[in-house]
Amino acid sequence: MKDIQGAATITGGNGAVILNNAASAAITTSFGSVEARGIRGDLSIRDNNGNVDVSGVGGAADMTNSFGNVTFSDVKGRVVCTRTMAG
Repeated sequence: MKDIQGAATITGGNGAVILNNAASAAITTSFGSVEARGIRGDLSIRDNNGNVDVSGVGGAADMTNSFGNVTFSDVKGRVVCTRTMAG
C-alpha cells in the first residue's frame, strides 16, 4: 500500500506488509515481514514471526516482535521497541 492520506489499519496473516507514505498506521501480522516508510504521524506494529523494518516516522513508533529482527531509523518521536524470544 502507498500514498494513504488518512490513517491506515492493516491486519495481515502470512504475507509481507509493505506500507509507504501514510498519515499514521497500525499494523498487525503473524507470519510476515513488515516494511513501513514515510509515516507522517504515529506508527504501531505488532508482528510475531517476521522482520520489521521502519524508516521515516514523523511521530512515535511502538513496535513489538517475537521472532525476527527489528530495525528502525529516522523516527522523530518516542520509540518503544519490544522484542521477545530473540535468538
